[in-house]
Amino acid sequence: MQLFNKVLTALLVIFLAVFLLLFILLPERAFSGTEKRALAGRPDLSFKKLLSGKFAAGWEGYLADQFPFREYWVKLRGGAEVLLGKKEINGVYLGREGYLLQKEDRSVEALLQANLQAVNDFAGSLAAGIYFLPAPSALHVHRDKLPSFAEPGRLTLPAAVGAKLHPDICVIDVQKVLTAHKDEYIYYRTDHHWTVAGAYYAYRETGAAMGFQPLARDDLRFKKACSDFSGTLAAKSTSPFVRPDEIFYYAPPEELQLRVEYVDAGKSADSLYEPRHLQTHDKYAFFLDGNHGLLRIYARNGSGRRLLLVKDSYANCLIPFLTHHFAEIHVVDLRFFSGKLSDYAIENGLNEILFIYNTLNFAGEPSVRKLM
Repeated sequence: MQLFNKVLTALLVIFLAVFLLLFILLPERAFSGTEKRALAGRPDLSFKKLLSGKFAAGWEGYLADQFPFREYWVKLRGGAEVLLGKKEINGVYLGREGYLLQKEDRSVEALLQANLQAVNDFAGSLAAGIYFLPAPSALHVHRDKLPSFAEPGRLTLPAAVGAKLHPDICVIDVQKVLTAHKDEYIYYRTDHHWTVAGAYYAYRETGAAMGFQPLARDDLRFKKACSDFSGTLAAKSTSPFVRPDEIFYYAPPEELQLRVEYVDAGKSADSLYEPRHLQTHDKYAFFLDGNHGLLRIYARNGSGRRLLLVKDSYANCLIPFLTHHFAEIHVVDLRFFSGKLSDYAIENGLNEILFIYNTLNFAGEPSVRKLM
């Protein structure tokens, strides 16, 4: 027994020594590709932080995030949880046919009500046509892919959003058409967004509501951007048993001349896509160069219509379709926009306003209260 204890102690000392050596020698990492998040850096030491306990907490987070070979341990843990039969990891359902489905968060109910009231108040302050497209998540469309224990009675967010908006706001219901096409590739398996195919069906319903004739799908050119997209839900679940997604996009014809002004970034482009992101962990940023507080899109289509589009990232792959019908599209993401939106709409003569939000994102997004 004594020999066993000595051997065990020696192995423990060797392990700690190797760990310490690796911790010192390996470079500090700023980002986790597996989890798609920034990693904690070495905390700064100050007397105030030491007394408050923030330094100890920061050091604990630093050690956890900079643990040697952390990516492999994270994948190993995720794989073990899957093999043990878990069907929900970190708020992500492990669904059928390889689909990862974002779970609803019931704790944001109060914030959802505040957000809906903010939209209602905003609509009441402007003499403009207001449209709201509550984009359902895969959770609300692919109910047949949910694990058996998931509670279908809770999957009501799109309907709840539409029912509680002011009657003067035109709600664009896309859940029915998406459900009718659920056997198509309309949602990514590994990410919380819809694909460009799902966005196309939403665009068709938008045309019916806003009075323009949507383009027929057979008349559109769709191209593949990449075949190795692993999205946010794969990162949250940390499961290594996921099949990468493909990203397709709509390529507008060359005769439709476009100019995109990224106002907050102080740059412009003649394309709606940024290919450099396809070589990064954030491949979805290929659409519109990711999220910006304000960008303006100018299209020579002769329509004369000018649109204010308030959105989250769900709108990014739908916007290219709209360039056929609006000469100007002013795109605002309230998370990064610092102005007063009603003043901006009036100053720029924007009398058509479209909100596009994924319902799960909208329910818990505090920036929507900037509308008030």
